[in-house]
Amino acid sequence: MRGSGNAGTRCLRDYVGTIEPCRLRKDAACETAARADGGPIDTILADTAGTAGERCTDASAFPLDYPSLDDLELRVPEACADFGDDLLDIAFADSASGRHSV
Repeated sequence: MRGSGNAGTRCLRDYVGTIEPCRLRKDAACETAARADGGPIDTILADTAGTAGERCTDASAFPLDYPSLDDLELRVPEACADFGDDLLDIAFADSASGRHSV
């Protein structure tokens, strides 16, 4: 991750930071707009792909199980979106008592 300039870490921070205010306001239109084609989430993921690819080499990607830079540029943003959605789902899940956790 450090070799990429922490591109994945920054992506996760920005991804969650973009969606979190929408969820706090319970504003579905806000989240839909953030996730729309060409919207902020698309930009975050595209920037992450570019940044990770610029800062890494095939030699640094291979030990992390990325067979090439092309794969790294695809997988880091994909992981960011997956983990970001998982974190948001945990943070905004209903509790066992039926109350919202936030």
